[in-house]
Amino acid sequence: MNQNDFKSIAKVRCGSENGTGFLINETTLITARHVIDDNLDPNELKPVFIIFENNIEIQATVIFPNEPYVGVDFSILSLPEGGGYSPTLPLSIQGLELNENWQAFGFPDTQKDRGQPFRGTILQVFDESEECDFDLDLACEIPVITDPKFITHGASGSPIVVNRAIVGIMKDKPAGGGIIGATSIKRCLPILRAMNISVSIRDISYSEIESSSALSVDGMTIFERQYDSEKEIVMGLIEDFPPETHPILMESLIQSIEIIMKTDAEKLRTFFQRYRHPFNGLSTVSGIEQLLELITILRCGYKELSFIHNDINANLSLDENEELFANLIFSTKRHAKMPELVLDLFREKAATATGKKELRRGEALFPFPLILDNCSKKKESNICRRCQNEFSFEDILIDFTKVNEQGYFQGLEENNYKSLDGTKVLCGDCIRTLYNHVTNLEELKFHVREMNNFD
Repeated sequence: MNQNDFKSIAKVRCGSENGTGFLINETTLITARHVIDDNLDPNELKPVFIIFENNIEIQATVIFPNEPYVGVDFSILSLPEGGGYSPTLPLSIQGLELNENWQAFGFPDTQKDRGQPFRGTILQVFDESEECDFDLDLACEIPVITDPKFITHGASGSPIVVNRAIVGIMKDKPAGGGIIGATSIKRCLPILRAMNISVSIRDISYSEIESSSALSVDGMTIFERQYDSEKEIVMGLIEDFPPETHPILMESLIQSIEIIMKTDAEKLRTFFQRYRHPFNGLSTVSGIEQLLELITILRCGYKELSFIHNDINANLSLDENEELFANLIFSTKRHAKMPELVLDLFREKAATATGKKELRRGEALFPFPLILDNCSKKKESNICRRCQNEFSFEDILIDFTKVNEQGYFQGLEENNYKSLDGTKVLCGDCIRTLYNHVTNLEELKFHVREMNNFD
């Protein structure tokens, strides 16, 4: 790093918190999230100010995240145009080696006016699946931060530079023994990509860069090569919603991408075997775009939404505290009839030990709502309880089986379809087209929860 690089690094102030940030383009700056948490806290709402070398305060707008105290410890800020400052170093993902040299520059409290260069070596790179506040351990040789008189507070958000590229974001709390923690750019990649922020790739293969986003699921590769197009499709759907809802939907998209990318490979494989029906590992129809669309919207009403991989009755947890679950099913046969899908699912479950026990007891085979996607919406076979009110669920099933092979769904006829009595079905299109029914954020949240409440 040189003096010219230092010019693109600034002080960040939010309430009583001080930190450091660095430009990635003329109007965008990155810092640590905890530096600006008071801006996001509804009880604080403190403004964020950026101070470059001319000591003029510039008020910034936080564009990521939209809530405090959670998630990866980094934040993206927007600056007014015309500031005259430009970044000098690119964001980068590299194959970092142990003992490799790194540099940084920031504004710790002990050098808050002039700034402080940092230098050291990489001690450890944590696996992204490990639960930790940061994923890089850095030995700091200059300055000697074991001196209790040296305070690192204020340096949080400083760029970690290796080979003339920014590879991480400094944490202001040393990990102990002269070790500094940092968050890697690799860890921030899903959010950066969702925000269309460029990240350079150096000396590392595509699959290594996105080890969790290039998971092979029985012949289907998640996000590999198609990542940007999938994201753009969902962003196109977001544009159909009222402008007031765009920030929360964009945040929800980012979090939905993170959920998929951070899910263990085996658990993700199990989820997709349940989600895609009929499941075919060689099918080119992934259902990824449709999945992203639906969970992006659903997360607006259910912030704790998560995948379930080990339950025969549900694959989505909407709100665990309220015991709200759902079974999201994507038809790999485009325009498959909804009754066909439900009866196929019935036949599969009825063949299991759990299903046989429930049939003997007269219990409902589908205790949680079925969200059916990529299906035909023909009126005579539409069993969505939201957009179908002309024909009854039971009548549609009876009519469907009359024109199909008799006895194919053996067991249903014997109990007059009572084992499917109370089955709750919602179609994916009803979720997508909520933009026709909402005008603001509160209405969006309300309708997402209301449409999944079948009681």
